[in-house]
Amino acid sequence: MTQLTILQASKIANKSVVTLYRHIKDGKLSCSINKDGTKMIDLSELSRVYDLTQLPESNNEKITMKQLDTTEIDNMKVQIVQLQEIIKSKDLLLDEKEKRIELITHTIQKEENKVKSNIKMYVVIAIVITTLAVNLAWFMPNLNIGIK
Repeated sequence: MTQLTILQASKIANKSVVTLYRHIKDGKLSCSINKDGTKMIDLSELSRVYDLTQLPESNNEKITMKQLDTTEIDNMKVQIVQLQEIIKSKDLLLDEKEKRIELITHTIQKEENKVKSNIKMYVVIAIVITTLAVNLAWFMPNLNIGIK
C-alpha cells in the first residue's frame, strides 16, 4: 500500500493540487490523514480515479513504481530520524520530570518528618505542663502560703 502526499499524487496523476483537493472535497477521491496531519492518497485509489497507464515524464524519464518506492522509503527514513529526535527530546523531558518529582517527594518527606517531630515535642510539653499542674494542685493544700 503506497501512500502519497497530495503533491506526489498530483505529479503522478498529472493533475493540479487544487484539482486533487477539489476531488477530495467532492468525494470523488478519498484520502487519509497521517499522524502529523498530512493528507495521504493511496496509489491504488489514485489509479482508480485517474488513468495512470500514462505516467507523466520528469526530466524526459518516466516515473516508475520502483522510483516511487525509493522516494517513499527516503521520505520514511527522514521521518524516522525526525521521530527518533522527538523521542530523544521527550525522554529527556521525562527524565527531568522524574528527577523533579523525586526532589519534591524528598522535600515533602523532610517537611513531614519535621512536623511529626514538632508534634512529638508539643505532646511532651503538654504532658509536662499537665503533670506540673496536677502536682501543683496536689501539693497546693499542703503548702502554707497564707491562702485560706
